[in-house]
Amino acid sequence: TWICSISLERVLKCIVVSFPNIGYVQGMNYISATLLYHCDEATAFWLTHALLSQYNVGDIYEDGFEGMF
Repeated sequence: TWICSISLERVLKCIVVSFPNIGYVQGMNYISATLLYHCDEATAFWLTHALLSQYNVGDIYEDGFEGMF
């Protein structure tokens, strides 16, 4: 629904602001949307944030895909 897409948009915009070195990369929406399906907007943001920062998932989204290899 449109309410879910607004929540997803807000979560992703906050992630972009939190990680300017990564920005938005196609594929982040799958992670955040899955989390939004199971929890509220704030929790989805913090879980996505933790995945990108503490579990180094953000490395696969940086230029050159250094974290992939």
